[in-house]
Amino acid sequence: MAGWLVGWNITLEYGVASAAIAQGWAGYLINLIETVSPSTWVPPQLFNYPFVWGMTVSPLAFAMVTLCAIICFLGVKGSSLVNVIMSVLNISLVISIIIIGSVYWDSRNWYNFIGEGVSWSGFPGMLKGASIVFFSFVGFDCVTTLAGEVANPSDVFPKAIGGSLALITALYVGVSVVLCGLVTATTVNIEAPLSAAFLDAGLGWASILVAVGSVTTLSSSTLAGLMGQPRIFFQMAVDGLLFKPFSWVNSNGVITFGTTFTFMISGTLALLFNIDSLSQMISGGTLIAYSTVCGGIIAMRYSDEPQDMIFEASYFKTLNPLAYQLRRRISFILFVHVLCSIIVGLTINYQWHYSIGLSFGILIIIIICIVSIIRPTDSPATFQVPLTPLVPLLGVTINLILITSLTLGALLRVLIWSVIGLLIYLLYGVQNSKLNEEATPIFFAQHEQSSIGGITSDERPVVLSSD
Repeated sequence: MAGWLVGWNITLEYGVASAAIAQGWAGYLINLIETVSPSTWVPPQLFNYPFVWGMTVSPLAFAMVTLCAIICFLGVKGSSLVNVIMSVLNISLVISIIIIGSVYWDSRNWYNFIGEGVSWSGFPGMLKGASIVFFSFVGFDCVTTLAGEVANPSDVFPKAIGGSLALITALYVGVSVVLCGLVTATTVNIEAPLSAAFLDAGLGWASILVAVGSVTTLSSSTLAGLMGQPRIFFQMAVDGLLFKPFSWVNSNGVITFGTTFTFMISGTLALLFNIDSLSQMISGGTLIAYSTVCGGIIAMRYSDEPQDMIFEASYFKTLNPLAYQLRRRISFILFVHVLCSIIVGLTINYQWHYSIGLSFGILIIIIICIVSIIRPTDSPATFQVPLTPLVPLLGVTINLILITSLTLGALLRVLIWSVIGLLIYLLYGVQNSKLNEEATPIFFAQHEQSSIGGITSDERPVVLSSD
């Protein structure tokens, strides 16, 4: 169930994020047109035109999602080539923006830039901002959705994710430093912050460069989301947890129904909802998914002993009975850690008395120390999370603190989405999961190495005869 909820909430990270990013793309495109040709009249119906029930209509954002969906239907090779070209262009433009902006950077703008002049001030304000824009990092793990199409993924993906995350973080920090040096917090343009900041500094040509870079960057991000989401649906369907049409693949390797469904949902959201109403929901779902992954690492590494450790477990129980008993209660310890992290987050964001947050913060440190004395029972042979259990437990804490920074409305929308996913799992996934199928008795024949269908002969399963 935990794995299902992770996958279900990741749909917010990709499908819904594509709609939100397309909204941002539309805003920057309007800004680019107005910057290049101020006399050009842009019909207001194209972007954030008021509709019914407080919603806005953005045909430009819908057009962006449609274009990216068409590229996805070209297949992995075609869409990947477009994505690579756009990514190289984006990185070059971002680096240029950082270099140009640093020349006109004014340190005086850093004074009190999170002070009383902004709606969300101080450290809690920073947390609220971080929780909302957290979905800016959703692209770095998109490569994991291509696991079925890459040779040796256990070796390639950790390097790809770590490298891309380090590069993205460095670029984000650089752009943020430049922006905070160009303008004060109270004068940041929400719709097109970087482009407007350069324009205010008298750098019209740089403003155009920023607008072009933003349009291409957001285009590749929308494409990445629409590429990743159908593959998540596909894997769920292959595992029997989601309806079979999501596993349909055509001769070009395109996940037809999943791509079409993702396009319909993302396109509708991009057309009818603004970026503010989508961003917090995306961040909430993504943070919940990442928290579950961090907690899952602890549960897998420190759970009860597997069958192949039964004799070692008996010896370990005698040698260190305290650690043995703690291991058997790892689920409860993890639950207490989650509860303490939520209370610390509420203390920070709702400004409860500092003693409450301090007390539960000390308890979090104690829990980390307790788990550290337990010997891991499951250590993967390939990539391992470094500094376990410190990194996963801190990941849970930080993610939950950011979640408590979101508005109640956003959390309610995420809760409703999770309940819908839970109903699908209980009413369909439980009955149709591949885990329910009886395993066929097999043994692995020892032969010479020869690859057939990606499986070597010494790994090839041979079904035992019932005779």
